[in-house]
Amino acid sequence: MKNPRTRKMDWQGRVIIPNIFRKILGFEAGDILDILYVKDNDTLIIKRSEANDARCNICNKEEHSLNFKNLHFCSKCAEGIASLTSG
Repeated sequence: MKNPRTRKMDWQGRVIIPNIFRKILGFEAGDILDILYVKDNDTLIIKRSEANDARCNICNKEEHSLNFKNLHFCSKCAEGIASLTSG
């Protein structure tokens, strides 16, 4: 295993993912993560969910109608951005 880190779980079951791993994996605050249990080797796998790609990058609404440079915007936020540039 490369770069193992030991973390203590708090009383609510939360574990902090070290910053180095968040950067490597592209995890950001507010991201939806998939947590999978692999019974064969008693392992948890944490990965960034594909559901993140279906959300607006501004309001996090589960709809996007505009994509720009790998960013997703719902129709309401896209209209707000457009109103800022047409003034």
